[in-house]
Amino acid sequence: MIEPPHDTGRCFLGERSYYRADIDGLRAIAVLSVLLFHLDMDAFSGGFVGVDVFFVISGFLITRLILHDFKSGTFSFGRFYVRRARRIFPVLFLTLAATLAAGYLFFSDQHLVRLGGSALSAVFSLSNFYFWGEAGYFDTAASLKPLLHTWSLGIEEQFYLLWPAVLVLLLSRFPRWAPLVFIVLGGALSLFLSEFFVRWPSIAFFLLPFRAFEFGLGAILVWAERGRFKNAFLRELCVALGLGLIGYSVLFFDAETPFPGLAALVPCVGTSLVIYAGETRFLSRILSNPLAVAMGLISYSLYLVHWPLVVFYKYLGDGALDVGARWQIALVSVFLAALMYRFVERPFRYGRHEGASWSAPAVGLASALAALVIAVPAAVFWQADWQGARSGVQQAVGFKRISEEVDLSRPCEGLELPYGTECSLFGEGEKTLLVWGDSHAKAFLRALRRGALETRGYQVMLIAHEGCPPIRGVVRADSMSNFENCDQPEDLERVFAQVKALRPELLMLVARWSVYIHGKEEKDRQRPANHFLAETRGEKQGNSKRSEELVRRHLLSTILEYQRMGAVLVVAPVPTVSAGEVPALVSKGIETFPSDEHREYQDKFREILLEVGDATQARALDFSEVFCDAKSCRIGIEGTPLYTDSNHVSPLGSLMVWARFEAELRALMGLD
Repeated sequence: MIEPPHDTGRCFLGERSYYRADIDGLRAIAVLSVLLFHLDMDAFSGGFVGVDVFFVISGFLITRLILHDFKSGTFSFGRFYVRRARRIFPVLFLTLAATLAAGYLFFSDQHLVRLGGSALSAVFSLSNFYFWGEAGYFDTAASLKPLLHTWSLGIEEQFYLLWPAVLVLLLSRFPRWAPLVFIVLGGALSLFLSEFFVRWPSIAFFLLPFRAFEFGLGAILVWAERGRFKNAFLRELCVALGLGLIGYSVLFFDAETPFPGLAALVPCVGTSLVIYAGETRFLSRILSNPLAVAMGLISYSLYLVHWPLVVFYKYLGDGALDVGARWQIALVSVFLAALMYRFVERPFRYGRHEGASWSAPAVGLASALAALVIAVPAAVFWQADWQGARSGVQQAVGFKRISEEVDLSRPCEGLELPYGTECSLFGEGEKTLLVWGDSHAKAFLRALRRGALETRGYQVMLIAHEGCPPIRGVVRADSMSNFENCDQPEDLERVFAQVKALRPELLMLVARWSVYIHGKEEKDRQRPANHFLAETRGEKQGNSKRSEELVRRHLLSTILEYQRMGAVLVVAPVPTVSAGEVPALVSKGIETFPSDEHREYQDKFREILLEVGDATQARALDFSEVFCDAKSCRIGIEGTPLYTDSNHVSPLGSLMVWARFEAELRALMGLD
């Protein structure tokens, strides 16, 4: 992807004699690696490193271009950014427009809102920040983000914005050796930070400072190629070793590989060796053959178009890709990419004639207008409170609109909670119900709010931390857990200390308990076990038996500790849907699934709940009876989904459970 290639072999970097067909071949390897990874090809579990190959290529080409133009006295910031805009924006904006249109036609209301936000961030080259604020690249929900792949374009565009000014300043105000020293020292610092922050991968993965060393490796090659080996055998050896390193990372890396960090050096150094060697007599022919070059030429369009196709295919299907589907998506992606390259990339890059000139003001105005055309509907989608308006579905039982209810909540004051922990307070009353949990607790916010506002006998406080169980003394064991996801032993202890200090009359523990025992959903592939628990950060690898024991022991200790102060209510998780995303299933008329699936997945936690209940006499609520009978579990009602994805209840689903726990709640609060 990312720096779109030119359509001819000349004038590649301002020098009409300079062209490297093997670099187009590298682009082909990079984009095909990403494509095969996104098609769920297990053999290419590290295909995500294709993006890192692109970063090294861009660092080399952009630095070489700036150096050449600066030395020849022809460098212009205006011309540089006009080139970038003409290469990047046309295909990007076309992809964004088509994806927004498809999302409006096929996505549920909730997913359309998220799509709008991601499209708006892509317009302004901020996709990496947007997705950093959401779940990680490897999370299950990633399969429902058709613009997730634009995070890398955001990083690249930020590099384009900053690097020319820095490099020109170094070239014009400092000694000749200053740029190289700056790149080496800056790259070393970036690599150090990347390795340090890899334990919090959402930061290291999505933000430019932790990827800058990859561009830096490419930039160093501009100086290194002047001392290129003269010996043909050594150069062939460099190409062989470089391709081997890229191939190794594509085939043997996976979602559990701490990345980027030091691991990113494997594909990046491999790419650097191939570029450093130059075009060789034998091995370079693998990269410079006509098919590889053609694939490299369409790599930018192919990168942009393939992932939305994968997402919508999964969304409208059963969430899985069989062999036939993979071939179909791959062929359609290549076909569309070829069309986009021929009729969008080339015309906008060169105009009708290759010598056509586009002025900076004209390109700026055209880019601004195109951005506005995309940004307006994207912003509307992002901020809209659809509530079934597009389909005419009224989402039952007379609840107020979200926008009207959110204003009634108020922030918690005086609490010292770990970073990433959310807290809100609503309702009025002398007694307090404190709900502590993960994202499933947040999903029940509508029902809890309704209870507090209608009953008016108590206030509700919600303390929630996505991906963290509401029990003391544990951490997430997976090496790829987010910075925000309870990765330090003291995080949940701090929360529990605050809970005890508040002394609510009733503490409600709400979580997706079974996922912490199994470590995954049955359908998860890319992240095979990303929710296991441990007691210390040093336990890098979790397992189901260990996690089950920790849930049992620490849930018991949490309840016993708090029962000295008040009552405890444990909420068993709602049914998890393994067949796919509920809004997509409901849109196809599928509104139930076999209840056996739910029972099998929840059995271990039910056993724990019985044991803990016998030992503590704590009360428990199980919402299964709201959704399930002996044969099936309901996921939709008359075309309206009861979930926002595969496991979080929708506002309607949340309100359905209110009737189930209202009486129990009032009794435990002493309000009857």
